[in-house]
Amino acid sequence: HDHKFDPISQSEYYAFYGIFDSTKYPFPGSEEHKAPSDFPKLSDGQPVYAVGEGTPHNVHIHKRGDPKTLGPETPRRFLQILGDQIVPADGKGSGRLQLAEWLSSPKNPLTARVM
Repeated sequence: HDHKFDPISQSEYYAFYGIFDSTKYPFPGSEEHKAPSDFPKLSDGQPVYAVGEGTPHNVHIHKRGDPKTLGPETPRRFLQILGDQIVPADGKGSGRLQLAEWLSSPKNPLTARVM
């Protein structure tokens, strides 16, 4: 449900959440169960990533905050207070790159004002 004084609606929250939902993080605590000898050997200069890529997708509103009770699907988009641009539906990305480009653009008045 939406709150009277909250500038971000529930639909808008899940639309923005969809941009980051395809990011796959390691299971919290899993690093505590492996010894350094269990780690694969890496060649020098090989990049190591903290997160992996999942399949970009839109997410559904979680009714009453319960991920097992799904509401309508919300297309991925930026928050209205950040410009409300819709992420291109070409399926070529999660929207994180577009968000980063928009935030760092010299044409973005919000970034220029804050930085």
